[in-house]
Amino acid sequence: MKRFWVKLFSCFLPTKRIRHSFRTYFFEKHNIDAIIFDELRHPENAEKCVQNNHKKLKYPYSIGIVTYNKRFDTYFKPLIHAIRKNFTGDIIVCINGTHNEPFDEEYRKKMLKFLSEFDHIYPMFFTDFRSLGKLWHNCFIKSPTDGMLLLNDDVSITDEFWSGLTAAIIQNKNHSFKINGVWCHIFLNRKEVDAIGWFDERLLGVGYEDTDFEARWFKKYKKYMPQISDVPGLVAISDNSNTVINQRKCWGKYSLFNKEFFIKKFQVKERGVPYEQKIADVVQYPYENFYWSKKHEI
Repeated sequence: MKRFWVKLFSCFLPTKRIRHSFRTYFFEKHNIDAIIFDELRHPENAEKCVQNNHKKLKYPYSIGIVTYNKRFDTYFKPLIHAIRKNFTGDIIVCINGTHNEPFDEEYRKKMLKFLSEFDHIYPMFFTDFRSLGKLWHNCFIKSPTDGMLLLNDDVSITDEFWSGLTAAIIQNKNHSFKINGVWCHIFLNRKEVDAIGWFDERLLGVGYEDTDFEARWFKKYKKYMPQISDVPGLVAISDNSNTVINQRKCWGKYSLFNKEFFIKKFQVKERGVPYEQKIADVVQYPYENFYWSKKHEI
């Protein structure tokens, strides 16, 4: 809507230079990168735009991916190749272990060999199975940027996704938002994650991390978490096979432990909106915010 009024008002300005100056002033006032925005209007420039302007963005971001040995060849490798076609920024990869099984050493060697072919990809291995929240937190802590695109390892990305994502980040001014309404791919600002209280690492298995986080988001802000639903070029495959190994299951793909803990923590009136929290949250990573605000003073 703002862009509509800018264009309309600009029509009545006398010269092209004045019109350009007005638009530049407006975009800067509202924290929008006008040059990048103009380039994003043309789909044929999408790949070049993202490659050339990522480091110039007002809102640079990193990518975080959590993965494990069952998805290396089928999903993880194609995803990294698809990302690197258009995105040259930092990628934080957290590699999970399997519950009650020794870590797959052959997988570790293959992963390190594969990632060594790329610059700016930083892997972390967890020899035991740890919660999804724990691994997401490590992505945030290791990231050089506040903004982070969290991706499931079983998503498919095409070239047109990147210009749509960049436009969505600019539109939302680096605030957190769900992409196309699901958590398989989501943009999060870690300072907002910190303000909510991080993800609950007491959800030790798989599942309900998103529901728990959105419940606390609603509790804090009295509104649902934002979402942008028209980002193209992104498909959540959601392969549910082998997602929960050596754990009690529910719904075929989640850990029963997480469901039981969530039910104990919240009394839910309707999906995602609690009216009573029965188990209090605990303070997690209290010194991260201090680091973010003071690291320039070191």
